[in-house]
Amino acid sequence: MNDIEGKYREILRRMTVEEKLRIVFELYAMGRELVRAGVRAAHPAWDDDQIEQEVKKRIYHDARRDSPVPPRAA
Repeated sequence: MNDIEGKYREILRRMTVEEKLRIVFELYAMGRELVRAGVRAAHPAWDDDQIEQEVKKRIYHDARRDSPVPPRAA
């Protein structure tokens, strides 16, 4: 472990669960915005509903496809 990694781990150790969760939610929101911007750039003629559908498809479809846990049977 290098010095920067050690400092980072120490910062994380000192954070509360609430602070860590806030960061997780912020990163998730930023990720969604990046996906949204990419979809909008690729499909400038699409309306907001079409953009949002594609964002959801990319985020949730890819998460299920790459998950090591098989989907539950219906």
